[in-house]
Amino acid sequence: MLTVAPTSAGKSIMMIADADERIKNDSETTVVVVASKILLIQQLSEEFEKFIPSANIIHLHSGDTEHKRVTNFLDLAYWCETTGGPKIIFTTYHSLYKIALAELNLDVVYLDECHNAVNPRFFDAVKELSRTAKNFYSMTASPKFSQVASKPGNNDAEVFGSKIFSVRAPELIQDGSILPPYASVMEVKGIRDSKEGAAERDFYTLCDGILGDDSGDMNKVLVVAPNTKVMMEMLSMTSFLEEMTENGYEVLHITSKYGAFVGKKKVTRVEFLKTLSDYGADSKKKFVVFHIGILTEGISVPGIQTCIFMRNQNMISTVQTIGRCIRVHPEDTSRMQSGELIPGDFDNYQKPYGKVVIPVYSNKSGIATAKRVENVINEIFVKGNYVSDMITK
Repeated sequence: MLTVAPTSAGKSIMMIADADERIKNDSETTVVVVASKILLIQQLSEEFEKFIPSANIIHLHSGDTEHKRVTNFLDLAYWCETTGGPKIIFTTYHSLYKIALAELNLDVVYLDECHNAVNPRFFDAVKELSRTAKNFYSMTASPKFSQVASKPGNNDAEVFGSKIFSVRAPELIQDGSILPPYASVMEVKGIRDSKEGAAERDFYTLCDGILGDDSGDMNKVLVVAPNTKVMMEMLSMTSFLEEMTENGYEVLHITSKYGAFVGKKKVTRVEFLKTLSDYGADSKKKFVVFHIGILTEGISVPGIQTCIFMRNQNMISTVQTIGRCIRVHPEDTSRMQSGELIPGDFDNYQKPYGKVVIPVYSNKSGIATAKRVENVINEIFVKGNYVSDMITK
């Protein structure tokens, strides 16, 4: 069964609530949770464990985790055979074929960010588990629908099932589930050349954009870096770290090539995720976090106020990145639950919107990014169209 809902709509809670109910009804339930990235599967694991502490947890992927982890399907099969009680297996799409090889008796499979499931590298395993699992649920904010029978798409009902739930973004904004995104084009005098001086230009752009903004929207910032090389050159060959530190900011960054850093200290991905969550929840903490693509999908840091696009992204990544900054502030959520704050009364929100900043240079560099961001915001968050109306393959 397929669920389509905008980023931050609560898809993780839907999975957790369903799994919890199944485990309460059957103490031997076996659950599989699939996500696109190791960092996201780690966060999902923490959330499931928080609400379902009775479950036995195992991870099937190559990353670090505080839980038991295996990489071989035979080890997974043995663990499932010898472990009593409810079991939850957390894995990535890259490792999903090992779940199929293990030939497990699966009660329910949840595909998070299931637009990844149509990738030809993963689709055979997805199709097999859809056939063998007793229950199979797929969730995404940005489904990929195929108009060609020979190409996999989330509209393949035999694999992903029929759409059982969908909701439009304006409804979620008005009921207090997400925030309206606000696009801000930052006009930069001068040119940006991707081949020469890019790191230095980005240094000045970000310092001016973050430190020169007195709106209060730049205390917790997520930066989509142009690429790993330019990002690392800016962090190591300019005084960006020193400038941020002098102004009370912590700088975090994460890439698949170099790993995760808090300041100049290398940390595990688990520690990075915890630090990011702690900083996001601390109203007094100021930070800037850089990434290339790892934090695009699913990662929940409700405190992030602003996303800065330093490069263009495809439609899905644009939608997902905007989703990182439109999560409602926890204090606003609590005030709505108590009746102190009326949903949709944005003037009285502590965090009334998610800000999306796009630098545009004199040589028109960045203008395509600005047009794409503005189009996504207008179509999805203003008009209420689904991403599936905009994306076909």
